[in-house]
Amino acid sequence: MVRFVASLALTGCFLAMLACSSLQPTPVEPSKAVFESISISPEAGSEVTWATIVTAEVHYRIDNFDATSRDYFLAFVFNSNKCEECSFNANPRFDDEYKVVSSVGVATIQYPLENLRGDSRLRTPVTAWVVLVQKTGVHSATTIAISDPIKYR
Repeated sequence: MVRFVASLALTGCFLAMLACSSLQPTPVEPSKAVFESISISPEAGSEVTWATIVTAEVHYRIDNFDATSRDYFLAFVFNSNKCEECSFNANPRFDDEYKVVSSVGVATIQYPLENLRGDSRLRTPVTAWVVLVQKTGVHSATTIAISDPIKYR
């Protein structure tokens, strides 16, 4: 009986060590991305209205791409009146954005400025950026590539 209890205790210690070691998260380096080129319509400096639909054709490359455990999205973000460096995305869910499914590619994304009408966060004149983000949580993401600012009148 003593041998059984000792064996059970050793097995319990081993399982506890195994559980503790396997529960430690392995830090994952965020992917890195670059925009090879971006074509924007209307061009920066153009006058825009609420009827304008901003379109970007984006040529991108993602290093350390891992579609099995990470989600990537292309989106527009806009300047916010909260602070000089602040920006926001008006879409409430990642599923509303363009999902990137390959490490290299070309994607066309669009954003109707009408969706920003009445949004108290928007600073005018409108400045937009194209971002490629890696989803890090249900409602969070890390920007892994960002375009130069696209300033409109």
